[in-house]
Amino acid sequence: MPASRLRRQQAIGILLVAAIILIFTLLRADHRALFPPGWWRW
Repeated sequence: MPASRLRRQQAIGILLVAAIILIFTLLRADHRALFPPGWWRW
């Protein structure tokens, strides 16, 4: 297996793990702490 392909697979794996951790953290966090009231207002 070429080294470039292995490196690409490792990078994709790291990005997937980071995305899963980020989503899990957002789902477990309090939404009021993440988005205070009025954050969507201009």
